[in-house]
Amino acid sequence: LCSFIDIDRTPTRCSEMVTRAINDESLMEPLTYTESLEYRGNYVARLIPLSEITSMKSRNLAEKKRWFRELCNMLTADVDNEGYLEITVRREHLLKDSIEAIVNMSPEDMHKVWRIYFTGEEHRTPCDLAQEWFMLVMKQLCEPRNGFWQRNHKKDDGCSHINPLSNICCQNDLDYFHFMGRMIGKSLFDGMKVPNSIAPYIYKFMSGCPIKFTDLWQILEEDNEVLGHLDRVDATGCCDLDMNMTELSPFEGIFHIDHIHNGRNIPVTRIGMSSYKQALAKHLLYDTVEPQLTELLRGAFEVIPRSIYSIFHYDELQRLCGCNDFSHED
Repeated sequence: LCSFIDIDRTPTRCSEMVTRAINDESLMEPLTYTESLEYRGNYVARLIPLSEITSMKSRNLAEKKRWFRELCNMLTADVDNEGYLEITVRREHLLKDSIEAIVNMSPEDMHKVWRIYFTGEEHRTPCDLAQEWFMLVMKQLCEPRNGFWQRNHKKDDGCSHINPLSNICCQNDLDYFHFMGRMIGKSLFDGMKVPNSIAPYIYKFMSGCPIKFTDLWQILEEDNEVLGHLDRVDATGCCDLDMNMTELSPFEGIFHIDHIHNGRNIPVTRIGMSSYKQALAKHLLYDTVEPQLTELLRGAFEVIPRSIYSIFHYDELQRLCGCNDFSHED
């Protein structure tokens, strides 16, 4: 599929490549669109050579944004041919109406132009309502009382991280995480900055940046006691740990999780402390929330292919999504 593209072309020709990929009917004919992730966005992303993706990673944020916006503009459905997609919601049932409208959309619908309306407020322009709708939905999704996210109140940044027990609070919690992923992807696709309080490590999963042990500082309440103790152990070499973790579940009681085979019988030494930290970070940041995180990422990647997210560093992605502009007081 990439044979017709000049591998050495500069990133400024991205629009030309995308236009050819979308308009060339001979290229599009073999594709079969299904309910899965096979859609025009992923198809076009596969036509962008790895050399160009790699090149963009080293560019400054302004150049990345320019290239990204050019790609999104080319992927946006033509209003004259495909029209608008109207979404009407009630303020008193904002999340319910919004998720019913968005989750059932096809991936192709995510690239259409949306017009947002609030019931009883048809006199307001859709452009003004779109920004407000995105902000209100994201704020409600991140609200701890809804049970999808938790907030560390002992931290000054007040970042929200996924609640591992969200399925207890809501029977169809995975639909909400899928919905939230689509909202994040759509806001980026439309160039809309939506303030939110999502913990930075979530953006690492989106951009493909490696997760580190220090990311645990974002979610642990008693970080000074837990992480500080491990740092001291790492320095002194004295510890009373094994490659095992004990957790307390509200329904299962106390249970043990081995980080490696037979981990409860393998002591942690100074040499093995690095492996222990990596296993602990993986367990707390990924294993305990794997179903929720998987749905969140699936929704985000349905709007923008994962290879395109990878051109951004995770903190750049934060800035584009509006994470650093969030204020709980506001």
